This record gives sequence, C-alpha cells and structure tokens, in this order.
Amino acid sequence: GVTDVGPGAKTTMNIIAADELGVALSKVKVVWGDTDTCPYSVGESGSRTTSMTGEAVVAAARDLKKQIADKGMPRGSALLTASATPRPRIHEGKIRNCFGANFVEVEVDAELGAVKILKFVAVHESGRIMNPLTAASQVKGGVAMGVGMALHENMIYDQRTGRPVVTGYYFDRVVTHLDAPDVQVEFIEADDGYGPYGAKGIGEAGMITTPAAISNAVFNAIGRRIKDLPITRDKILGALA
Repeated sequence: GVTDVGPGAKTTMNIIAADELGVALSKVKVVWGDTDTCPYSVGESGSRTTSMTGEAVVAAARDLKKQIADKGMPRGSALLTASATPRPRIHEGKIRNCFGANFVEVEVDAELGAVKILKFVAVHESGRIMNPLTAASQVKGGVAMGVGMALHENMIYDQRTGRPVVTGYYFDRVVTHLDAPDVQVEFIEADDGYGPYGAKGIGEAGMITTPAAISNAVFNAIGRRIKDLPITRDKILGALA
C-alpha cells in the first residue's frame, strides 16, 4: 500500500522479495499505490519503509514459499496469494535507530557575507545497506535539505496568527542544483538493525546533522556563533561588524 515518493523503496522491495524467493530481480514485479490490489498504508515517512514494509515483504515471501512447498507451483491461470502486515519487534541486541556524522568545510567571504561549501562528507551507519546507490542518494537528498535549512530557507510567520507569510517555494529560497554540494557518502554497515536482514532507517539521517555541521563550520571560519537559521549574508555581516 505504500507509494514510493522518491527514495527508491520500490527497488529495495524488489531486491528483498527476489532475495527471499531466490529468483532473479526481473522475475519480481512490484505494484504500489493500487487501491484495488494493495492494502491501506499510512504513507512513506519516518525512515521506516525498509524496516516495516520490507519486513512484510519477507513474511509474505516466506508464506508464498510454504504454499509452493505444500501445494506445488500453480498451473495455468491459477495463482497463489500471500499477504503480511508489518509488525516488526525490536528483539534483544537489535537497534532501531541509525547513526550518522556529517563533516563540512566552508569558505566565508568576510566582505559579502557569502558562504560557499567546499567539501562535504557524510558517514552513516544504517544497518545493512540493501541498495548502496539509492541509500547514498537518500543521504545526498537529506544533505541538500539540510543545506537549505542552514543557509537559504526562511519560513516567516505572522506573530499574531502563527500563519506563514511566505506563500510559495520561490520566496522561501529552496535549494537548487547550484546550491547543493557534491557529497561524499560513506557507510559503516552493522548487523544489529531490527529490519529485514539487519536494515535500519536512513531517510532523515542526512538532513538532521547538516545544519549543525554547517553552523559549526561557519563559526570556525568567522569566530562568531550564529544561532538563528538560516545563516544569511546579513547575519554574517552583522556578526562581523
């Protein structure tokens, strides 16, 4: 029932199903978001899709293998159906949380107040990595969001009503390709994840530590601590005045 909103979960579920069934990836077809065939889902969020939906895929695949062992392969137009609801439990020695550390080198123009990211390294431990390419892309996407939070995006609210004054992405200065840095991603794999085959979540990990890393780098560069995000040119020039 979950719909892939971009992190590559559809490919990951394909990998899990193929591995559990012992067949080639090309033999597995993943269908998402079809309310005629898929059960209800609360959505893809909380860095939980691989752990929870993946656990359901494993359970359903094992059920299907048991049916084949008991009944044999279906013939003609006959079908075998297996379903499962994800209810992963954190057993002793297993961990739900992932871990990560981001490192950034910046250059600050003391006359213009501009911040340029020179180098960005993200090191993350998210259990067993099912798909290195999509996992690295998840981290890079999270870093881009964190860069926006740290240096660009500024949601302004009406102090009386609490409603946002910013009415669109253009005025909120969302990060573009020109703003996103090249990110070197390194994974430290562990087998203590509570998800299938030791997997953990990874979706938000790249974003959470990025603003702090950039803020610390700016502080290291100018010797002034700016605690109010985003760290804009006027704030840097004001701190240096």
